[in-house]
Amino acid sequence: GDGRLVVDDFSLVGPEIRATLKAAAALRGDSHIRYELDVPEAKISALARLWPSQVTPGVRVWFVDHAVAGKLKDGRAVGDFDEAALTAMRYERPPPDSSLLVEGEIVDGAVEDVVEGLAPITGITGKLRVTGQTAVFRANAAALETGPGRRLALTEGSFSIQDNALRPAPAILDVRVGGAVETIADILALPEVRKYASVPVEPGTLKGRLDGRLRLDFEIGDDAR
Repeated sequence: GDGRLVVDDFSLVGPEIRATLKAAAALRGDSHIRYELDVPEAKISALARLWPSQVTPGVRVWFVDHAVAGKLKDGRAVGDFDEAALTAMRYERPPPDSSLLVEGEIVDGAVEDVVEGLAPITGITGKLRVTGQTAVFRANAAALETGPGRRLALTEGSFSIQDNALRPAPAILDVRVGGAVETIADILALPEVRKYASVPVEPGTLKGRLDGRLRLDFEIGDDAR
């Protein structure tokens, strides 16, 4: 043959996922792979299994480890990887930013251990966008509950990684919060947060309700601090 592989229309239908794939690969000379993956609906767990380990590996590992529930709707992934991009991914380096685009809507998602000891963030709804070197999730609804009556409503939030070529990759969680101040006190009392957060009073003495913004800067990857 001429060293080409073409997939015109491959469908995957099961209890956890519905997806269709079109792909073309040149396997001789300068390798080149192109694909389009459409996922009308899938459980987050199934999506993790479809995510190739060489594509944005740091983001993928964090996603697999921390995203424990939810559904993806109207998902679409388009990849166009030439020889240089394939070589980069083989050595766990990100491909060019323009070589990959993943978009979709997350519904009723949940993530745990965003920061060590932090309560799970649940009821997450928003838009996901991943490129060759970035990952951004913009949420319009979520909640964090550290105990009975200690609940924060999270809105207008974002989780972003602007350069996953860095090891470890800097990440930012930035959300608008409203709810019991005691919940913020619980967050400020976490050892991983106390290293960087400073308030003029003991967190445990805070009372009342809060409407403001919460930002956490942290790292993901094997050498994350």
